[in-house]
Amino acid sequence: MNLGIEIGGTKLQLVTGDASGQITQRFRYAVDPARGADGILAQIGETIRQLPEPPQSIGVGFGGPVDWQTGRVAASHQVGGWAGFALADWL
Repeated sequence: MNLGIEIGGTKLQLVTGDASGQITQRFRYAVDPARGADGILAQIGETIRQLPEPPQSIGVGFGGPVDWQTGRVAASHQVGGWAGFALADWL
């Protein structure tokens, strides 16, 4: 199973997919900007715990620059609390 995550300023979306690329599950949540990154991380963690098995791969779309070598968020243009966060390590 593969996992796709889109982290936006107003919504968080996660999808699971099979080896052929077909989407098997969809999850969509409203983002509470007042909770910042912590709220979004909690939503992602809760969703991953619901999955029937750990994902084999994870792809993330994020509204700001991420250092591809370290997996660390440089800045967020939409939700506070992300600057310097080690997103790749957390996942």
